[in-house]
Amino acid sequence: KMTAFHEPMEEFVDLAEKPGADKAKLTKLLEDLSAKWKTVENSPLDAKLFGFNDEKVQRYTSLVKKEREIITSLSDLIKGSDQTALAKTAGAVKTTFSQTYMIFGDFSGLGL
Repeated sequence: KMTAFHEPMEEFVDLAEKPGADKAKLTKLLEDLSAKWKTVENSPLDAKLFGFNDEKVQRYTSLVKKEREIITSLSDLIKGSDQTALAKTAGAVKTTFSQTYMIFGDFSGLGL
C-alpha cells in the first residue's frame, strides 16, 4: 500500500515546490495522495509479520497520523499564497513517508 503512494507523492512534491504551480492540478494530485494514504491508514499493521515490537508499532502509528496531518494542512496551503510554506510542507510529506517506510527494514548496508 505504501509503495502506491510513492510516485504520486513525488509528482505532487515536485509541482508544489515550483513557484506559480497550477493550484487546480495540485488540488487534484493532493486528492489522489490523500486517497492513497487513506488506504495505508486503513490497512491493519501485522506487527508479528514484520517483527515489530511495541516501540516500532507506536512509531509507525505516530508517523501515519503525522502524514495525515501534513496532507490535511496542504489543502489550505494550496488555496493560500505562501509558496514557501507550501513547498516546505510538501517536503515534509516526503520526509515523513521516508521515515515511515524505513521502519520496515534494515537499510544500513545501503549507506542511507
